Amino acid sequence: MECHAHDFLAFEHLAADDARYAAAQVRYGLGGILYALDGPLWVNHPLRDTAADYKPAQLAVARRLGLTVPATLVTNDPDKARQFTAAHGPVVAKTLRWTPYERDGVPMTSWAEPVVTDEIDDSLRAAPHLFQARVEKVTDLRVLIVGRRVFAVRIDSGLLDWRTDYDAHSYAVVDLPERLVNALHGVLDHFGLASGSFDLAVDGDGEFHWLELNPNGQWGWLEERTGLEMSAAIADLLIRGELDGHRP
Repeated sequence: MECHAHDFLAFEHLAADDARYAAAQVRYGLGGILYALDGPLWVNHPLRDTAADYKPAQLAVARRLGLTVPATLVTNDPDKARQFTAAHGPVVAKTLRWTPYERDGVPMTSWAEPVVTDEIDDSLRAAPHLFQARVEKVTDLRVLIVGRRVFAVRIDSGLLDWRTDYDAHSYAVVDLPERLVNALHGVLDHFGLASGSFDLAVDGDGEFHWLELNPNGQWGWLEERTGLEMSAAIADLLIRGELDGHRP
């Protein structure tokens, strides 16, 4: 359970500060009671979802587990960002976390975008940014793991960020090498998650490159396109209430 600015609409009869106060009490009151329950399997526990949602932590864990991670820099220092783009170009910029955002009343979003040295100015100092060496990929993978079941889907789009145009995609179910599967399970185990969606890029040599973990990532559209029994796997895990003898 998380309360964000848009949740204040539930308290629209209150002033903004009062609504923020009320939302915090709900989060830490009802949320605290739920978190205190001992025994049930969460898919996933909200606190562990939150802990796993930090990209720098994901990158560090992925590297420790032997996954191939693109060169990455998180900084708000323009000089360091310029040095990184010069040394590792081509480079893409990514958000550290998706956040609701409007400009002049129009909802905005952001994708992985190419960035060059000359574009970086002092406005970067306002907040940390994530810069990453671009993977020269031939395809993308979205991998859903539910308990110990693995569903891997190849996404062919020709796009830098496939989320920008779902009509451009074609999909294929693929098998993953055991070493990769074991590493992805290791990431979930580290964060104490029962399930997670992974984004990987595959280069021309067949090497798998870590992009990110979405602890509560989307998968419904993949089930529709591929026929993989993802929702059944989620239901089965919840019914069994355990993850191979231990609870995350």
